[in-house]
Amino acid sequence: RTETPRTLCLWCFSGSVAMRELREREVRSVIITSGTLSPFEGTIEAFGIPFPVVLENSHVIDTRRQLWGGVLTCGPESVPLNACYDRRGDPAYIKDLGRAVAFFAGQVPDGMLLAFQSYAMKETVIRFWRQTGVLEEITHAKPVFEEPRFHSEMKLTMDNYNSALTADGRGAILAAVCRGKLCEGIDFTDRQCRMVLMIGIPYPPKNDMRVTAP
Repeated sequence: RTETPRTLCLWCFSGSVAMRELREREVRSVIITSGTLSPFEGTIEAFGIPFPVVLENSHVIDTRRQLWGGVLTCGPESVPLNACYDRRGDPAYIKDLGRAVAFFAGQVPDGMLLAFQSYAMKETVIRFWRQTGVLEEITHAKPVFEEPRFHSEMKLTMDNYNSALTADGRGAILAAVCRGKLCEGIDFTDRQCRMVLMIGIPYPPKNDMRVTAP
């Protein structure tokens, strides 16, 4: 056949469908635990069934004294750090982004996490840094380890990263991907991550059928 094959996809965008089925089957107890369930009101509404017992523990740190968040609008050369689709391939942006990372790498102790929007963006940025010498500036302060695409390589990457944290006192940088293997579900404790640099906002692709579907 010469025609392009067509695929029919049936997607469920609501967890309430499965949760209501569990209730209809008279499951006695459902325990849902996560560090990202808050705010509970929205979560419970999304699940579509009541949760009469809710437990929320206090944070392991004092967020008023031990946590800071901010937005870095430009790099050391005053180039706007705008990671939108139209600008994220701009050489001036990528170069000044690297210089900003190099600055923080020289100031922040122990481990740092770079969270990119996608694997493609991570690879494009690090390739540019490597070709222009910016990566050398960064690794002068801390060695850089990249999140691999394959699960089989994950353990070796994390072992090398953790070893580098204590090797010479400089710490290390882990370049990861939002919604990837490292940014979701892994607990970076103490010296494993003293700072997270979010590079852009991880919006889903606007042309993804899951986004454009009515």
